[in-house]
Amino acid sequence: MGNSSPMAISTSLVLLLGLCQCLPGTFAQTEAPCPPDNSLVLPSGKMYSATEDLTLYSGAYEQCRRQGGMVAIPRDEEEQRNLVFLKNCVNNGHPFWLGIKKIAGVWSDDSGTALGNFTSWAPGEPDEDKPCSYIVKGDHEVGERRDNWADTYCHSGFSYICEIEVQPDHTVPPCSAAATASQRADDGSMARVATIAGSALASIVLAHVVLAYPNMFG
Repeated sequence: MGNSSPMAISTSLVLLLGLCQCLPGTFAQTEAPCPPDNSLVLPSGKMYSATEDLTLYSGAYEQCRRQGGMVAIPRDEEEQRNLVFLKNCVNNGHPFWLGIKKIAGVWSDDSGTALGNFTSWAPGEPDEDKPCSYIVKGDHEVGERRDNWADTYCHSGFSYICEIEVQPDHTVPPCSAAATASQRADDGSMARVATIAGSALASIVLAHVVLAYPNMFG
């Protein structure tokens, strides 16, 4: 590394700082902006479009069907994080419908496809023979249940997110999937801790470069 040019070193530093921004617990995960149109397009081309209005499950189903989609159901951890991120941008005090129903004892989506291996049920859920499901609201008063799944009756009134297949013409904001509900629902203390931790990590990286190449910094 002793023969590296200043440009190469600067580029490496930028890359290192960029990696710091995406590490869990560092400053960038509190900076992901909420989308102004309440929608999010994933790299795969799947779009989530959120509605804050409360409705029965049948109402959410019909509205999503009219948009050419279905009530959203995450299929993996990344989709779960993005769905939670979007719902808490829209209203972290509302529960949101999940696009699965229990039919003959099997949880399936609106197209009839059985729920796969990924689930995010809250502790003790599903607890009864209730046919519909939702994502628990994102504020702290619900404890460990926050942002996880629970079963319910289909005539409850919840907000909803539609899942629509579109062309992947743009992707989610960098690191937005790491912006968890707790960071948007708390009083800001966690955000400050994350900022301090991220800044400290960036300072350590910069300090190592300064020590290794003092001539570059006067």
